[in-house]
Amino acid sequence: MDTIWSTTEKKVAKRAFDEALVRECAALIERAKVLAEKAEQPDDIWALNDYLTEQRDLIYQKYDDHYSQLIFVFAQLLYQKWIGEQDIEGLSEEKLQAIRFMAGGLQ
Repeated sequence: MDTIWSTTEKKVAKRAFDEALVRECAALIERAKVLAEKAEQPDDIWALNDYLTEQRDLIYQKYDDHYSQLIFVFAQLLYQKWIGEQDIEGLSEEKLQAIRFMAGGLQ
């Protein structure tokens, strides 16, 4: 697979990566608000804390911005619908095919 990223591809990848992270964090904020509003007992607050800690760890693991990992990251983001194919238009056809193939394998 083409592991060299052109300047254009780097810009496309950065934009897609950043937008996906913003989308996922916005969804997490909304979920946290719902959980906080439903909190009635001290244990509910600690459960919210545990949930946020778990989500932080998952996000840190998923969003690896090393170019050597971006194909895998984008495959996962595509599968989870944090990005659409339009978000990664501009990557080489080889990279797009690899992302689609891997995303399909996650089903």
